[in-house]
Amino acid sequence: MTESEIPRERPRHRFAGTEHEIDLNEASAQLRAEAPAEPTGQQQISLLRDGPVSLILVRFEAGAEMKEHQAEGLVSMHVLSGSLAIRTAEATRELGAGQILVLKSGVQHGIRADSASEMLLSIHMDPK
Repeated sequence: MTESEIPRERPRHRFAGTEHEIDLNEASAQLRAEAPAEPTGQQQISLLRDGPVSLILVRFEAGAEMKEHQAEGLVSMHVLSGSLAIRTAEATRELGAGQILVLKSGVQHGIRADSASEMLLSIHMDPK
């Protein structure tokens, strides 16, 4: 699916203004209504980008995997529904709805969805 085919408001409109009220239920319903954009079994929508801070809603189909990667900033992964296995060099953690994992900058991690799941990803990038 190309960017022009995604039926959602453009980021510059979503991120305008000085206050942001975000309805996670609405954003989740919007993602579920879209055809899966990734062959990897995941979809995402940026809910907020402001300077070094990003909030991203990620939806996984059961069995979907996100390859190992890292962010140059503090990362928090809040499981909203389902269950995710998050791998780091230290451990593989099985997280369910309502659980949060916080990683320091530069920590390599990969994610596997044990069931259909949703996660609120927060990234606070390191200053350059």
